[in-house]
Amino acid sequence: MTEISNIQLGNTANIVLYADDIALTVAAARPHTAHSRIESYLDSLKTWAKAYEVEFSPTKSQLLSLKGGLKPGYSIDFDSGDNDARIVAEATAKYLGVILDPRESFWDHVSSLKTKSEGMYRRLRQMTSANWGMGRALAKVVYEAVFLPHITYAAEIWAEGGCALKKSIAALGSMQREPLRAITSSYKTVSTNCLSVVEGVLPLDLEVRRVKQKCTLRAGEKLFSFKLQPNPNCACGNGAEKVRHVLLSCTRTLGFREELIATMAEDGVAWQPESEAFLSTRKTYEALKRFSKNSL
Repeated sequence: MTEISNIQLGNTANIVLYADDIALTVAAARPHTAHSRIESYLDSLKTWAKAYEVEFSPTKSQLLSLKGGLKPGYSIDFDSGDNDARIVAEATAKYLGVILDPRESFWDHVSSLKTKSEGMYRRLRQMTSANWGMGRALAKVVYEAVFLPHITYAAEIWAEGGCALKKSIAALGSMQREPLRAITSSYKTVSTNCLSVVEGVLPLDLEVRRVKQKCTLRAGEKLFSFKLQPNPNCACGNGAEKVRHVLLSCTRTLGFREELIATMAEDGVAWQPESEAFLSTRKTYEALKRFSKNSL
């Protein structure tokens, strides 16, 4: 069913496919032009669906304006008949688990996360006591293995906007409060900021930003070969971003490289070493691992 990617689209349109979720983006100078283009592309999508004996549901289809200042409430034809269904534009749209909004503040997404997470650790707190129930160590395992992955899902998409508003930061802190109370066995009156300090974890908004930075992909030759980047060149401007370039000569990683060189010198390894030299001792391997994490 990959032929859907071969549907003819103009220069102002793009289609994104993931499993059975399809996102169609259309640009236009005027709303009327955008509406007519969307309806035309929908006809092409429905023709494709008919060939494979599947259908698109108008009730599950969403319409959202990202720019132009159009207020929600307008609609477009889903079918060509006079009495056929129409898709009504909404203030937000959910795609692959992330709630999108025109302002890219992602407040609705953060608010949805808060609502879903409210009961989770309240129930866990009821199971936790000084002498019985779930222990603090297990509560932290649940926090790291269940709570954090749930909250930071797709952080690379919504972290920048979702962690910018004060109310979003406050909401994230509120989500983190019950988990940290369960881990620390603290009183209800304790400050939320103190909880993160006592437990030695980042406030949730900073944790989301950290995950976002960790998930950000560098522009490398592999991404270029997969047509995910326009060119293979390194951001330093001195050649293709290949492994040996980043490791040995990239100016962006100069500071991290100096630390690596110093560690290698302590073990009597001259720079530039052979690849196996980095694995000669645990110390050199750990130094290479730190360099790799810092460089990304």
